[in-house]
Amino acid sequence: MANPAGAHPYQALIPQDYQDKARWFLLDTDLTPPRPWTLSTEIKVFALALVLGQAGERQWLIYAHSPLADRKDVTLTLPGHGPVKMDVSISGSFCVVNEKGGAVKPWP
Repeated sequence: MANPAGAHPYQALIPQDYQDKARWFLLDTDLTPPRPWTLSTEIKVFALALVLGQAGERQWLIYAHSPLADRKDVTLTLPGHGPVKMDVSISGSFCVVNEKGGAVKPWP
């Protein structure tokens, strides 16, 4: 799912077909450094989500990866839903979020 909270860091020479399309998919977390980023900015957690269903009945599959250390209770922001807490490992972690009831479960 696209993350409208931040623009893609590369905005120059974008082909016409892609100028109005969502191009930023990295979810924001409580560990996301302030923008603008440089080539030396450390991103502590990389997180993406797939969404299934319509508003009120949605489910999200989240994948998050912390390349330098395992991290507990990372807060990710799902656009259109809100904050979700999950543990994120070096090897990568999955969780499923159900909009109905608000359940957040590790997956598998």
